[in-house]
Amino acid sequence: MLINVLIPVYNTDPMVIEECLDSIYRQTFRDWRVFLMNDKSTNEHTVDYLNSINDNKVRVFHLDKNMGGEHARLYGKNYIEDDCRYVAFMDSDDVMMPKRFEKQVKFLDSNIDVGTVGTQMQKFYPLSIHHPQAGNINPVDCYTSHPFDVNKFILQKDWCVNNPSTMMRKEVVKNFDIDIIDRLQDEAKIPSNTFGDYIFYCINAIKGVKIRNLSDILLFYRISYPQLTQGGTYNQSNHKRLRKIIWDKYVH
Repeated sequence: MLINVLIPVYNTDPMVIEECLDSIYRQTFRDWRVFLMNDKSTNEHTVDYLNSINDNKVRVFHLDKNMGGEHARLYGKNYIEDDCRYVAFMDSDDVMMPKRFEKQVKFLDSNIDVGTVGTQMQKFYPLSIHHPQAGNINPVDCYTSHPFDVNKFILQKDWCVNNPSTMMRKEVVKNFDIDIIDRLQDEAKIPSNTFGDYIFYCINAIKGVKIRNLSDILLFYRISYPQLTQGGTYNQSNHKRLRKIIWDKYVH
């Protein structure tokens, strides 16, 4: 398969996983296989659904322990197929536009010096009586406008690449040492489930991997109710501390 898609799953509602997978089935580019990395889910409905999948285009791996989203995703590198050329990231509750794979493959095929390409995304959450704030996302925050040249900004800005939208050459993932995430999180004294994706892109950029963004909106990013009420897991002071440690450790 040309593309292997790494998707971590932790207690995601089966209907939401189906919506995610349906958006992959609708891709105009068809040469792909999905790896669902079950991060030791405790929700029996999630586990039952994953066990019910019977499709040679979708493989399910059950991890022995809960690793956290980015660790679980990157653990999938152990299963990347030999004939895979590109690895795509996605989250189990997001939805991709039909031409996402087609446009990213075309870009990487045409720019052999680029290792990773992301896209812009639109935030959304379903209308529901359980989500009383549904429909009230500030228009300013609906869409991302990340820069084309990520390498120029990744150590200066809070964020400049949408993790679940990226596609990269398989070597970018295969050659990445996951332990670096643990070491930097420990040094920065930040929770183990935060900023793993930022560390992944920072280290790759420092190693010389060119990271670029398409201007197209090719992913719908689901905003969960806890993110609305609790502000998610983002902590700006933690991020700044982590960024400084990476700068001092790897750049200076």
